[in-house]
Amino acid sequence: NSYDRVFSSSEKVPSPKTDLHTHYTGQLPARDVYDIALKIAHKTVVFNKEKLVKNGILPENHGLGEQTTLDVLDKIKGVREKIINSMEVNIQDQITFMDMDELYYARGPFFDSNNPNLIKNYVLKIAENYAKNGVDYCELSTCTWMFQGNDPKDNQNRHKAFSDAVKEAYKKYGVTVAFLLATPRVKRDDQSMMWFTRSFINEAHMPFVAGIDLLGHEKTSNKDYSYIFAAAANMCAKNGWKHFTIRSHAGESDEHKDNIK
Repeated sequence: NSYDRVFSSSEKVPSPKTDLHTHYTGQLPARDVYDIALKIAHKTVVFNKEKLVKNGILPENHGLGEQTTLDVLDKIKGVREKIINSMEVNIQDQITFMDMDELYYARGPFFDSNNPNLIKNYVLKIAENYAKNGVDYCELSTCTWMFQGNDPKDNQNRHKAFSDAVKEAYKKYGVTVAFLLATPRVKRDDQSMMWFTRSFINEAHMPFVAGIDLLGHEKTSNKDYSYIFAAAANMCAKNGWKHFTIRSHAGESDEHKDNIK
């Protein structure tokens, strides 16, 4: 839990009331992610061969094929801890952006699942952890693929799962869980505009979406993607959204020191 802190007995630190910079797929402790999935959706969490090899698991040594479900992997000695370890970082470690990429890559199979019960239990566990730490509002950044796929019916099911989970989280724990749509902070081109526009058209109207989050490799100049701020503001005005978060990662970089002004 990102709010598990260790302080000396002499320190008096007030509990936070909000959390405005957390990523949905990175919020839960790795062991919670694994245990919830094993209990709720062990047949729908699938690892491909590449991910297994990256975790030091050689499929041919265990008679595994190109795709393996979590329930099968859990029966293999030592695999559980290897998978869990791949999804977490020691709180004392200093990590790079590439390390973060590896972390989210490792968590991918657990959050790619379309299982509504898995989505619900992840959101509820996040809300429970926040409630224990005095947080009553959070905005969790997540990629648009969390909400959409190629099948319209599947998309409706995902949207309903997130909507129901958010409502239950508030009712059960008094925590408002909102989501931000991740948008790449890149120079303007057709692909970046397509990504941004699709996020707004397909997901921004949903009640559990509070805004967008401009993220990605932070070596670009903030000026390079100022067009996104303008487009977001225009769309908010057009739709009458008066309370819409537009969050941007700071871009701490020696190459563009003016990013943090």
